[in-house]
Amino acid sequence: LSEHTLIARCNMEEAVRSVSFNNDGSQLALGMKDGSFTVLRVRDMTEVVHIKDRKEVIHELKFSPDGSYLAVGSNDGFVDIYAVAQRYKKVGECSKSTCFITHLDWSTNDGAGERFFYRMP
Repeated sequence: LSEHTLIARCNMEEAVRSVSFNNDGSQLALGMKDGSFTVLRVRDMTEVVHIKDRKEVIHELKFSPDGSYLAVGSNDGFVDIYAVAQRYKKVGECSKSTCFITHLDWSTNDGAGERFFYRMP
């Protein structure tokens, strides 16, 4: 930052709509316009996983406070939960929203102004 220098770059085939770093900054999750998400290793910008479980844009993604999970919120109103240590295996789905997901912080707001809270095991 002090030198304002680009240190890494990669080109994505799909348009990126949202981003989130994990807790230690070693991985970067990218939510795509096509409903997929990609996780990159920051040190060399290589792909860890690419997963497409939704058909609509990924508006928001957030790693859990302890770094164990990644929540992925899409335009179709779903929030999918992935276990980081299990190579981003899908372990849950939050589906009560009737509108697109606008924000995640391990609680959820949707486009209708509703707030949702889910309990993690």
